Amino acid sequence: MTLPILARLLTGPLARYATTLLPTEAACDAMPGLQLLQPAVLEDALARFGRRYAMPPDRRACASLWFKHHVAPWLVPGLAANLLLDLDLPLALREVGVVLAPEGQTIALRLPGPGRGVDAADRFATLREHHLAPLIDALAAVGGIAPRVLWSNAGNVFENVVRQVGTLAPAAPGLAAAQGFLDNRLLPGGGGNPLYRPVRYRGADARRERRVCCLRYLIEELDYCSTCPLPAAKR
Repeated sequence: MTLPILARLLTGPLARYATTLLPTEAACDAMPGLQLLQPAVLEDALARFGRRYAMPPDRRACASLWFKHHVAPWLVPGLAANLLLDLDLPLALREVGVVLAPEGQTIALRLPGPGRGVDAADRFATLREHHLAPLIDALAAVGGIAPRVLWSNAGNVFENVVRQVGTLAPAAPGLAAAQGFLDNRLLPGGGGNPLYRPVRYRGADARRERRVCCLRYLIEELDYCSTCPLPAAKR
């Protein structure tokens, strides 16, 4: 089940996200989104998530990878709807229900409604200020991880969606705004943009590289990710 307004969008490369944004009437066990800001709730989610690894994982790396799993299910379709349909979905933490897997990671969000038209003055405020920012602050405190690592995780997904939309739908109504947003050091209302240029393209082959390492390599059984910026990852 997905939101009816997204049915025509979540096909092809987005088909895997057809069941990650759920309508209000969806029958699922969803906690109020604001509960994710409670330290005890995050501690429990991280503990369950960490049990997938053979050895107890580095706490910072565990928080980083949990956040990656949290972001993709809603940011990919939510941002695609923003860019392709000029639709601002109700993705603020205070509005959504969060569905967690038994292993602790987010697998879906239940939304309270179909959304509204984007605000041309700051079309990404819902995603940035009302979901990412409060959760990043809470998770950084619980996981002992620098907020910039978590913002980089979100920025990596954001930039990838923008790049894919630019390839598949270069006339998308929100594409120019998204590209301009990523290239601007400042937010529309002032202050630094934590999603500023999260990735770079290096060398003659335009190798995609994150600006900030996600710390994945600190988990003993994992290696560097394919876009790691650390010198050791390039050996």
